Amino acid sequence: MVDYLKVFKNLSVLLVEDDLLIIEEMIKTLEIFFDKVYSANDGESALFIYKEMKPDIILSDIVIPKLSGLELAKAIRKENYKTPIVFLSAYSDRDTLLNSINLGLSAYLVKPFSLEELLEACYKSLARGDVEGRVDFKNGVIYDIKKKELSKDGDLVDAGSKEKALLELLLRHTDKTLSKEEIVYELWPLDSISDSALKSLLSRLRKKIGEERLINVRGGGWRLCLD
Repeated sequence: MVDYLKVFKNLSVLLVEDDLLIIEEMIKTLEIFFDKVYSANDGESALFIYKEMKPDIILSDIVIPKLSGLELAKAIRKENYKTPIVFLSAYSDRDTLLNSINLGLSAYLVKPFSLEELLEACYKSLARGDVEGRVDFKNGVIYDIKKKELSKDGDLVDAGSKEKALLELLLRHTDKTLSKEEIVYELWPLDSISDSALKSLLSRLRKKIGEERLINVRGGGWRLCLD
């Protein structure tokens, strides 16, 4: 079991929520685990705090005044693609989830959620935040995200831009099965794509990173396995 007290003890978190009662309750809880807890009740204040304090994790409702959670995330991603962002919302509609994907969202929790679910989402988001760098697939294959280079046993592997885009999308969501619709929305936002073309892309990537690393979940979609 993860010792969250040890994991978060030196980290800071920014909570963005317009319900003052929820903010008050969550701050008391977060202060038990995190070194510093910042809060804001609108998107503009949250963006200001983010720029000034550079929190390690951001927890944000989607429907907030001045800047929505999505707009806040877009503004942050213009400067930083690494800071984990976890959305907390009563919204569970498909469009919101899809719009969140290309913002490098770390997790999406639908209210009400338990303390364990919140802490687990924060913990997993930190692991994904560390993805920016080198990803070792433990089979001789390494992907350098900064250089956008895939190699096997030290030799560069020829990979197309769509293969790299797909790999990075999957790396941002290592604990989630991505559906065909979610992948297409991210990689071809303005175009239609055939099932055969998508399957061909997945097959090419699977051969390059290892057959066992890209899993087809029956009836669900695809996900990476890094263990």
